[in-house]
Amino acid sequence: MAIRFQPLLAFDNRAKQGFARIEKGSTLSFYIAEHAAGRAALFAVMDGDKRVGSLLLSSEAKPTSGEKILAVMAASLEGKVDKIIKEGRAFLNDYAKRTAHHTVKYYTSSPRLAAAFLQSGARAKITWNPYNG
Repeated sequence: MAIRFQPLLAFDNRAKQGFARIEKGSTLSFYIAEHAAGRAALFAVMDGDKRVGSLLLSSEAKPTSGEKILAVMAASLEGKVDKIIKEGRAFLNDYAKRTAHHTVKYYTSSPRLAAAFLQSGARAKITWNPYNG
């Protein structure tokens, strides 16, 4: 079965549970507020009829050039992560092109997810908070 991304109009329990694991739940209310304000798009990640995660996308712009960046704000993935990333990358590329974004940025602190994206051909950008790791 192919991975597909189904738009969600509101945060459901599955998305809340998945995103609550990120940053020990400290960012969940921020994600919900960004989506409610229309600044982020929420998707259920489906493998056939089975839910295998949630994805939250937003748009950024480079301050100097105005170049639009599609940012994966948060992802909660379960199951065959390699398959989800491989097929998800194609979805993200298509979504970025349709919405006139020039770059896709993926935020993660998971070494496993970062390694899987790098293996699929993504470039790495390492960032950190100097006050918190």
